Amino acid sequence: MEAARKDAGQMPQEVKSGIFSGVIINTVLAALLLNYLERGRRLAKAVDTDYLTSVMSRQAFDRDVSKHLDKHKEEPSVGALIDIDDLSSTSMTSMAMMQVTRR
Repeated sequence: MEAARKDAGQMPQEVKSGIFSGVIINTVLAALLLNYLERGRRLAKAVDTDYLTSVMSRQAFDRDVSKHLDKHKEEPSVGALIDIDDLSSTSMTSMAMMQVTRR
């Protein structure tokens, strides 16, 4: 009887191993998921940001303007778009533009 009580609180080694393996697998899967999500965020930022000026890309701008206009259909809107041809042709122009856009 005493032996039965003594063993009742102990878990078989196979069960302990299975629980430990499950914890390891869940930890690895969680780390992989977090890595995947972070890479997705970095990729989205890279797609939405102009490499030269570090400002919003034209594609991201068009998408955000469309969302804003759809959300505020009943409100009047005014917008301006400045398109600079051959912005990257001179490094001085590029440096000046980067300074302007960061403010």
